[in-house]
Amino acid sequence: MIIKVLFYIAAMLPWANTSPVQAQSEVIDVALYLDASYSMEGRNMAVEMEYLEQFFGTNQQAQVELVTFSNAILERKSFVVKDGDWSDIAATLITTSYDGATAFDILDFSKKTDYYLLLTDGNSVYNDFPKTASAPVIILNSIAVKDALAMKLLAAETGGSYNMLKSISKSKGAQKTVVRGRVTTQEDGEIVYLEGARVQLQGSGQSITTAKDGTFSIAALPGDVIVVTHLGKKPTQKRVVRGKPINVFLPFDGDALDEVVLTAKAEPEDEQIYIGNEKKSKKKITYAVQSIGEEDISPIDVDVKQTVKGQFSNLEIANDAATKRVDLTQFLGRHKNMTILGDQYGLVVIDGVATAKASSASGTETFASTLNIDPNNIADITYLKGLTATNRYGSLGKNGVILITTKAYATRGTKDLSTKQTLGTTSFYNKESVELDALPDVAYINEIKVAQDIDTAYENYLLQRDFYGDEVAFYIDVATYFKGWGDQLMITRILSNVVENFIDQPEALHTAAFKYQELGNPLQAIQTLRLLTNNFPNYLQATRDLALLQADMGAIEEAKDQYLNLIADCQQLGPFASSFVDSVTKEFRNFVSKNKAALDLSDIPPQYTKTPEQLTRRIVVSWNDPQALFDLQIVNPQNRFFTWNHTLRDAGPRLLQEQKHGFKMEEFFLTSGDVGTWKFNVINYGFSSNDKGQPIYLRLTVYENYGTAAESKTVSIVRLSEIDKAFTVLNVTI
Repeated sequence: MIIKVLFYIAAMLPWANTSPVQAQSEVIDVALYLDASYSMEGRNMAVEMEYLEQFFGTNQQAQVELVTFSNAILERKSFVVKDGDWSDIAATLITTSYDGATAFDILDFSKKTDYYLLLTDGNSVYNDFPKTASAPVIILNSIAVKDALAMKLLAAETGGSYNMLKSISKSKGAQKTVVRGRVTTQEDGEIVYLEGARVQLQGSGQSITTAKDGTFSIAALPGDVIVVTHLGKKPTQKRVVRGKPINVFLPFDGDALDEVVLTAKAEPEDEQIYIGNEKKSKKKITYAVQSIGEEDISPIDVDVKQTVKGQFSNLEIANDAATKRVDLTQFLGRHKNMTILGDQYGLVVIDGVATAKASSASGTETFASTLNIDPNNIADITYLKGLTATNRYGSLGKNGVILITTKAYATRGTKDLSTKQTLGTTSFYNKESVELDALPDVAYINEIKVAQDIDTAYENYLLQRDFYGDEVAFYIDVATYFKGWGDQLMITRILSNVVENFIDQPEALHTAAFKYQELGNPLQAIQTLRLLTNNFPNYLQATRDLALLQADMGAIEEAKDQYLNLIADCQQLGPFASSFVDSVTKEFRNFVSKNKAALDLSDIPPQYTKTPEQLTRRIVVSWNDPQALFDLQIVNPQNRFFTWNHTLRDAGPRLLQEQKHGFKMEEFFLTSGDVGTWKFNVINYGFSSNDKGQPIYLRLTVYENYGTAAESKTVSIVRLSEIDKAFTVLNVTI
């Protein structure tokens, strides 16, 4: 310990920065590790080169292995330094491109060498700084860091030195440099350059206005703050960083987005007989139903609630002891999965007319009554299941529909029925949605796409990064573009910028995890989700996503621990999180069923060891930001649709819960009877607050044969940027 302390003191002495090592006459081995991550772009190359000039002036004969790295090893080169000539090394250092996050665990600090030269700022989001090495580690850093302790300890541990080299600072005699940038905004759902925006240096009278293409240039010092304003836009501040252009987005200055209401006119149908009023062959029905007739109704039933109890699968009615106001209108169906405001009750339709609907929503609970119906006057009762319950009744039918036909109504005949029945809230789909392109039509992608080879494309990306590098969407879109080149290393490097540059933004990290998974790097997605759960423990969806990915990768016990932690956290959630809790419960049961042989079941509560649900199709929709506002249209094979709302007007309480607890998903089911093609459309309304002009990302996971040995899934990510326009994001065929 005494020796370590002496080393540590020696590393801090002033002469450690001016005389790297004592002169050596023999040839030495040097491992030169160059951190080429994005955060190193602002390094002070001049002072680092001055230090290396001293080092190789003292050690004039050397064998040098140069390893350039960021989130992966980018390049290895060997050099021979003879008589102090290290110009070939200098030329390589000068031409290095900086991109990606930093990972130190990929470096080998156990080599047989005389010195390690490590050029880094020590910034790593995925793993800790190394703690030991087989030879002295000399660390060069010219970028200000919050905490250099780990670097200092490694230097002291190995007998090396930590050198914080003098960087350009905002001193009294410092010279201003010209800072360039561009200002953009959003108009009609598209990002456009903003002419005439005022760019002012804070604390001074200096200001300029932007040109037609939104560009500007202004003299400033590193650390200065510029303020960008424009009539009708929210003012934005940016701090000047040496060597980096400033890209500014000015959002619309509005307190809230205008409400957008979807309306559709019900059109008459050709059919004259509607099930529930007349028996119809199930062979002609393309969806799952159950029906009972008057012969199934007991003469001792005193109300219709007793008549229905126990007659249909997946339909529950509370016991009378639960409340004095239990009624058939309070039945629970549809797996209780289609709730948005905590309301889980289905819809009762009597003789073609929807009854007043009961609601179980917290704070808005309402009651309806079917006590006036005499069971002896019922001809038949039909229970519509699945999404097909919306064929006639739109969103009102999302929790299931019970159709009751009375004997008096049924005897009136087909003609009378066709004129008496109502269509409820049924809407015909007008087929106005458009398919989303794989790549967005944005300036930076169009600039990159002109390249004829991958190297030129990467150079174009680096040029575009100067203007768009402070936008999460930029890295997501570019990574999607490079998927076409099939270079996984480049894709991963580009996406890692999101993790390093936006580490304090959970939505950005979750988006990166989405994309890592879609683009074929589940291990990197797991690392990102671990980082997210560690930094934001209340972000429950990240825990759920991590458990799923760990299970997919065979880390069974780790996945179980994640699930158990998540189940415990779910107990604290309110009624507006019920659909999320139901989804987690379903997934944990499925996980336990699949992995029983490999799991220690002793700490798993018995309710999670039950046989899991088996579903023909399970569609899980996730989104990257709990403040995202959108409508999800689900169009059935008969071109009828209902709308699942995620807006302030329709789902305000749930949005608050999502923001508090970090869950952002909803699931839907299709049964074997739901034959045909189902279309899922999304209409984007932006964000409830803090709208920065960034897109919304949806992750769509489609499970086939969920809960069975033949289960499979596909994952896709869609990008939504245009406002108030319907886009088709998924087609599912049964």
